[in-house]
Amino acid sequence: MKKNDPPQILSPEQSTIHPTKKILFLLALVGSIFFVYWKTIGYTFIQDDWNILYKLHTFGSFEFLRSAWLPASDSFYRPIGAIYMVLLYNIFGINPVGFHIFALLIHCVNAILITLITLQFIKEVTVACSVGFLYALSIAVHLDPLMWMVGAFDLLGALFLFSSILFFLKKKNSLSLISFILAILTKEATTILPGILYGILITRLEKEKITFRNLLAQIPKLKYYALALLLFFLIRYQSLNQISDNGENPYAMSMIGIHVVDNIVNYANWIFEAIIPSIQNREGTLLLVGIAVIIIIFAFMNKSISSKKVFALFTWSVVGLLPVIFLHNHSYRYYLTYSYPAFIIMTGIAIHALFRLTPITKKLFPLIMVCIVLMNAIFGYKYISDLYKPGKDVPTVQGTNNLMRKGPIIVMIKEFLLTEYPQVPDSAVIIFNWLPTSTFGGETGIRLWYDNHTLSVYEIQDIIQDSTGMYKKDPNGNKGATISSDLALIVKYTSW
Repeated sequence: MKKNDPPQILSPEQSTIHPTKKILFLLALVGSIFFVYWKTIGYTFIQDDWNILYKLHTFGSFEFLRSAWLPASDSFYRPIGAIYMVLLYNIFGINPVGFHIFALLIHCVNAILITLITLQFIKEVTVACSVGFLYALSIAVHLDPLMWMVGAFDLLGALFLFSSILFFLKKKNSLSLISFILAILTKEATTILPGILYGILITRLEKEKITFRNLLAQIPKLKYYALALLLFFLIRYQSLNQISDNGENPYAMSMIGIHVVDNIVNYANWIFEAIIPSIQNREGTLLLVGIAVIIIIFAFMNKSISSKKVFALFTWSVVGLLPVIFLHNHSYRYYLTYSYPAFIIMTGIAIHALFRLTPITKKLFPLIMVCIVLMNAIFGYKYISDLYKPGKDVPTVQGTNNLMRKGPIIVMIKEFLLTEYPQVPDSAVIIFNWLPTSTFGGETGIRLWYDNHTLSVYEIQDIIQDSTGMYKKDPNGNKGATISSDLALIVKYTSW
């Protein structure tokens, strides 16, 4: 390497890992993921899953893909994810097992990518492998995406985002750009990638060359990523306008407000709950912030990694949350998917720095990391076991869609309806008495179960019934369309 060349980020230690150890690592990683998440494999489709399945079943794969690629005014534009859905639907139909197995396999690949990315930042195999395990087993972040079919958008978005980062670190810029384009066509939150890559560009500057002028000079190096973003936002212009004009939209943003503080507090808590899973929310946010500061300080103290690389990781952790920090009323743990890896890498680097302070603790470092990973796996297994309970008495967890709670309800409703009412007339109206019909996609789930596209589904609070008949409520809460009593079927909460 020439004197004026930028320092290489690629870790030579990557090539020194014995092939046998690589195989053992992969087997252990895959085994631990299936050990912790195995209960998701047989879980039913939930909520938005039924809407996608209904479209595929009713309109066919070609029409589904055609509409997915059109820049319509829908809230989402995820054509790459749509291709994935079509492929799996044509293989597995409406059997959720195959979808869940593929989701777990993608999650395995994502954990491997995080391991390889960590190796690009610090030349310590123990740190990298531990970070890969901790990322994979952080059930508080990953459970929702692994529980339902639409979680594939997050999993695939992470796959392409992490691939783009890894390729960029290895200076394979064309592959990085392609991965980025695939990412933004899969999940909107991945549009933050150029900010992450900018932090990496700074690590390639020599210390004496870090000036404001040189920092500005790095921006044009991301011009093709900026062009891809510009084209994406042009495609999404109409739908983004609708979101900004509608304050009630869950994706509406505001840069100022108490919601920003609330979101920061929530995500700070959830990051630590991801490392040590706990269903109960933790108290003492200031304490957690203090711990985070200590982790960052120790990461900067680690002599095995330059401070510029730690700063790049810090930038990644902050930028990764930008799309969700400003949402008014839409905060979920799995939104940490794109920010959490950087924090985990910094945590591994900080622990490594702490245990390098003395010769004795240095030797204990691998054992400590193994203990942390095992503890994480045990807590994760217990976490999902506490949530996986038959019936309706399932704990609710803040910052999740409570999918574990909704699954048993779907199974009970489906079994009850198909047993008690094996056949229903065309145009029948099924009214649920205080049951959340969104759990099974409203009428889309029911129509699929009966293979009847004429059925309608309502909740009792959406119906007006008096001496003159039964009516659907209009948007103003008044009588709307008439519902024939001969075709109405009221399913009460106590029916089973």
